[in-house]
Amino acid sequence: MTPRDTLAAVGVAVVWGLTFIAIKVGVAETWPLMLSALRFVFAAFPAVLFVGPPKAPPWMVVLYGLLLGEPSTPVELAGGVLVMAGLALNAFGDRALRCALSFR
Repeated sequence: MTPRDTLAAVGVAVVWGLTFIAIKVGVAETWPLMLSALRFVFAAFPAVLFVGPPKAPPWMVVLYGLLLGEPSTPVELAGGVLVMAGLALNAFGDRALRCALSFR
């Protein structure tokens, strides 16, 4: 292993370790969906700088982006519904559950 490889490995470990501090502070200061959105923004920013645009036509890139998160099976759809219900309960506590059950 060259010194450059060692330095790269140490750098990755430091950055990875610092993310735990950022997550701890982020969870205390903002709501979970905002923290998740910020994670994607901070991950996409370097990608925009270092990765070139795709060779596909723009309409195909937009279509791919729109269909990327679309559930393709009923199991995925049910999983998405359960995740959203969990996020609602996490964000609003049992008030969300009482509100959902009051519309029967």
